Amino acid sequence: MTEEIKKFTYLNPVDPKEFSKLYEMLEKIKLPIKQGKTIGRANFTEKHRACSWGMSYHFTRHIIHEKSLMSKKHPEIHNELMRIGRLICHSVCQPFTTIYMNKNIQCDPHKDTSNHGDLIIVSFGEYEGGDLIIEGERACAKYHPILFDGAKYEHWNPKDLVGTKYSLVFFCHKAIIRALEAKNSSKTRVEGFGLKDHPRHPVEEDENNSISS
Repeated sequence: MTEEIKKFTYLNPVDPKEFSKLYEMLEKIKLPIKQGKTIGRANFTEKHRACSWGMSYHFTRHIIHEKSLMSKKHPEIHNELMRIGRLICHSVCQPFTTIYMNKNIQCDPHKDTSNHGDLIIVSFGEYEGGDLIIEGERACAKYHPILFDGAKYEHWNPKDLVGTKYSLVFFCHKAIIRALEAKNSSKTRVEGFGLKDHPRHPVEEDENNSISS
């Protein structure tokens, strides 16, 4: 008898009030528009709003930025995202270099080939539908974080979203991890979780939730 492989894990649900401040701030700004021709978004056929927070990687110039453009432009939102990231990710010692934020996205089947290790996804807002399908299994990340390997398992959203939905993906960017490993710096600190000897080993964070070496 073959044992069924567990493709994803639900973490502890989060009180919706934890997202209230973030939701209010996000509704006052406009996230960048992305589409299929945008670098790194080839698997997304429909226009959508999305952006990176925390560390970012420039695909064409191969440059790592300690803080993304959005993190620099909106430091108050950056700090609130880091707070939520620590709240969710600390409980399972899950590191992250980057938070990818999507608004009202209904993505086609894809794998996150730029990821290193597992990711955590959570969604919030005033919406119905828009569940996450992971290798054919339906999951709901609304105020309920989900841990899974996005590079290994194909995932997508059904086209049934109604309302305003934000989703946060906490993950380690493969290119950033490689660069940090190349530096071989045991003191590197990454947005709330550091890569010391192993990506699952958290280290102390600094006051500004940014990298220091």
